[in-house]
Amino acid sequence: MKIGIIGLGRISHRMADAINLTEGAELWACGSRDIAKAEQFAAQHGAKRAYGSYEELCADPDLVAVYISTPHGRHYEDAMLALRHGKHVLVEKAMTVNARLAKEMADEARSRGLLLAEAMWTRYIPVNRKIVEWISAGRIGEVKSVPAMIGFIAAPDFSHRLLDINLGGGALLDVGIYALEYILMAYRGERPKKVAAVGRLFHNGADANVSASLEFSTGTAQFTCALDANMPCSATIYGSEGSIEIFGAYMVPGKAILHAKSGDETVEIDPGQNGFTHELAAFIRGIEQGKTELAELPPWESVLAAEICDEIKRQIGLVYPQDK
Repeated sequence: MKIGIIGLGRISHRMADAINLTEGAELWACGSRDIAKAEQFAAQHGAKRAYGSYEELCADPDLVAVYISTPHGRHYEDAMLALRHGKHVLVEKAMTVNARLAKEMADEARSRGLLLAEAMWTRYIPVNRKIVEWISAGRIGEVKSVPAMIGFIAAPDFSHRLLDINLGGGALLDVGIYALEYILMAYRGERPKKVAAVGRLFHNGADANVSASLEFSTGTAQFTCALDANMPCSATIYGSEGSIEIFGAYMVPGKAILHAKSGDETVEIDPGQNGFTHELAAFIRGIEQGKTELAELPPWESVLAAEICDEIKRQIGLVYPQDK
């Protein structure tokens, strides 16, 4: 399957490697607004074609799917471009900067019979898929509490995508989305009944640190994310009849232990040298099977995450230019 990459920053190199590691995938093209950068990337990773604009790449008649790794603030524009050219789209997390735009993307893909998926690699990692099986089978009873945290100290460069408010920078969309979508995974995509959040903003309006509590039908969840403090990437899932202990970063765990009435059960699966291969394989498989959404993370759940983020943004006073 011929796949193209739009946006050639740091994370795109990992996806290029994943494409080259995945059977049935071919890195066909790469696109940048700087043709020299595209040509260098193509030479480094073996892409067949290099383009100096996203429009040219999406117009390639041989291209089947596009992976988008531009900053959050460009996801909507770039995804819609690819969809309108009839390409399936795998777009980096967060889906986009607000729910209105995320829903438009999902509606566009559905109307064209195309697969749109958020590249939240956490949701495709084998150990996390096993955790979903345990929860769905009722092994820990009803989910009661999911505490999660993630954070690091970002370099104080407010022109960088991490902190640039115009590019969707800030803690919530860059790292908090991992925690939020892990919580939604544990609660199997349920819409929370209530969201309460506090946060601190940088001088440019981007969020530095956010804490949120969510109420669901059977329990609660809490997450903290930050770009101004180093925090462990940790989460635990507690139920009415047991719990799930996650070893290492919950983004890409290699081991988890189910503590249940029937006894402990351990799952240990190496995520491999490049964890992006799991989301890529699911995406390719979905296209081959004619699906317009993936079970691991359907577009409606990405839209739900965006709606929750919008409410958190409202409560802490975080406003992106695209929200106005």
